[in-house]
Amino acid sequence: MSIMHRLNVGQTGRRRRVASANFHPGAQAGFTLAEVMVAMGIAMVLLSALAGLFASTVTTRQQVDREGQKIENARFSIETMAEDIRLAGFWGNYTPAGRWNSVQWQAVSALENAGSGCTAAALTQGWTNLGTGTVRIPVPILGFEAHNDGGATQTIDDEVTDCLPNYLAGTDVLVIRRAKTAAVTAEAIAGTLSAARTYLQVSACSTEIGTNDFTVTTGSTSPAGLMRLGCSTLAADRAPVWELITRIYYVASENESGDNIPTLKMIDTSAGATTPVTIAPHVVDLHLEYGIDPSGVQWTASTVVLAGAGRRNLDRLYVTAAGGTTGIAAPTHTSGTVSDGGVSWTPYALIEGSIDAYGRSTIDPERLMPNGSTTGTALTDPWGGATNWQDVMSIKLWVVVRDPETTRNYTNNKEFVLGSISVPAATLNARGVSGGSYRYKSSGSTIKVVNMAGRREDVVP
Repeated sequence: MSIMHRLNVGQTGRRRRVASANFHPGAQAGFTLAEVMVAMGIAMVLLSALAGLFASTVTTRQQVDREGQKIENARFSIETMAEDIRLAGFWGNYTPAGRWNSVQWQAVSALENAGSGCTAAALTQGWTNLGTGTVRIPVPILGFEAHNDGGATQTIDDEVTDCLPNYLAGTDVLVIRRAKTAAVTAEAIAGTLSAARTYLQVSACSTEIGTNDFTVTTGSTSPAGLMRLGCSTLAADRAPVWELITRIYYVASENESGDNIPTLKMIDTSAGATTPVTIAPHVVDLHLEYGIDPSGVQWTASTVVLAGAGRRNLDRLYVTAAGGTTGIAAPTHTSGTVSDGGVSWTPYALIEGSIDAYGRSTIDPERLMPNGSTTGTALTDPWGGATNWQDVMSIKLWVVVRDPETTRNYTNNKEFVLGSISVPAATLNARGVSGGSYRYKSSGSTIKVVNMAGRREDVVP
């Protein structure tokens, strides 16, 4: 036998012995039952953890989305009202010939009850030229208060609420009056004006100023024809006109019929419209407080004034402790107590557009009251009593918004403090179906009434 043959035979034998050593007829491949059970248990724990993590992520995502919607609804509500508040009292290019201290401000009602519906109270909106340099202009801001101290509510006159479709009781109402920011030029008047709207035309002609400063046109597409600077009588040179608008902001109990979604809405009554426009849904409360720069009543000679009364002269408000009949020397001092010849006066406040105090409206919408006073008691002199809406230089406003959907197994127990008043959880929970299962959030802002404050900051009002 050759050497190679012996080697092959030896290798074959070794392979057979190795294979024989590794073969066991009773052995089987795979996992034992215990191993399978342990693996399944571990897998179930992992799957449960993943499912819990997924559910938690979804819930967190939903909460973030809802919080974002609340923030967005609150932000849009405040910004929309703030834009109108800043423009309140904008009357185009109008400045009274006797300056602003010659104005008789009128807190005319925002709406009137017309039986089957509501229309603009007066298309002229209170504008009247009284002659001798005196004019009557509607106050640019008017508020209706529905909150009371201690978390209670009070009822707004139904003459107003009847004109606000689905008004949500217990929420404030804000009225803004101004002119549109874009004038209609003489060249564009034809075919542009609407007989259903109200327009202000202001003269810049020296022969008209003081006697015919402005005209207010209603029910016509042809203004009176006041002149521009230069006093040209050509039709193309007539003064531009400004559309006057009145807007009412309020909270409705529903957005669309039967949906029970409290919603901030706005009605523009300029053309007699009464159909509200949706501003933001899920707004459940609106509260307003007003920053006052008191101007009081103009001082006049030989006039009886009561103790504690205030009178204005130049850029300052004075108050008297004792009252009496005024003399002939108008107060002009800046400190101390000085007699006008009949009544002693002490400087109370400088009329400069700054805020001396914040107040709320009373049930009577033509009056304001200082925070902390007895509910229903109006701001008395030296604030100016029933005529102090022209002294509003800023507005603090708050909105309370809710999630668009309820939260399971959640009950709202939050009380919200909005300035000088509070809104209990029970009040919010009673608004809408399943109100207690919603999460709520409040937001607020302070907005300057630029036109009214600006006229006092640099000049005597």
